[in-house]
Amino acid sequence: MIGIPCSLIVRHRPEPYGLAPDGERSTTLARGYEEGVTERVNRADNDFSLGKAIKTKTFWGIALAVTVSAATVHAVTVHVMPYLISVDFSREKASLAASILVFVSIVGRFGLGWFSNRLDNRYLLAFEIGLQALGLIFLAWARNPWWVAAFVATFGPGYGGVITLRLTLQAQYFGRLAFGAIQGAFMAIMIIGTMSCPLLTGLCYDLYGDYRPAWFAMAAANFAIAPVALKIRPPQRESSPKKPPPRGPN
Repeated sequence: MIGIPCSLIVRHRPEPYGLAPDGERSTTLARGYEEGVTERVNRADNDFSLGKAIKTKTFWGIALAVTVSAATVHAVTVHVMPYLISVDFSREKASLAASILVFVSIVGRFGLGWFSNRLDNRYLLAFEIGLQALGLIFLAWARNPWWVAAFVATFGPGYGGVITLRLTLQAQYFGRLAFGAIQGAFMAIMIIGTMSCPLLTGLCYDLYGDYRPAWFAMAAANFAIAPVALKIRPPQRESSPKKPPPRGPN
């Protein structure tokens, strides 16, 4: 009842309305519609197609970083309640912690959106992944509410921020030409981690009767992947072909 009507007022591009994307200056804006089709102007010639994007180291660097992050998040959201119950928290307290974790992630989503306009997104991505790793360590040692609070305060904003930064980095490095297709490619890679990590975490508990080896392993993976985020570099863009100068009269 709410989603479908709202989707009908979403606009595809800002230029037809005399606007430009945030942070960009436009000297050429679309002026209305032509035969019902939005006039396509001011689109950068060097925006990446999906085929060009997946051939860059930038794409795979981002994909690796966000896949490790997403795998960790899904494992935690699936198993955080069973884990807390296994270390003698009541079901009510475990449920409360799991619920608050999602709300606290909003801090990362909105906060990182603001910071991403002012700071290098690579550093922010590495910082947020590091927060996730720190939160996992707090979770592994959670035996009282204070440790759980420390976990929620670090892991929540960490994973919320990564969600925002993935889209920000994608737009920054690959442009808008194939934004949907490139995002779909990232999601297809991420699903490998989001499907396997919860399964492996549950298997760890079945084998050892303890979730902590899984938390420590994921914390190590996040700490290890943070430097990869720092090494992400803008991809090489093809220079636009120069137009020959107009020929004068003979």
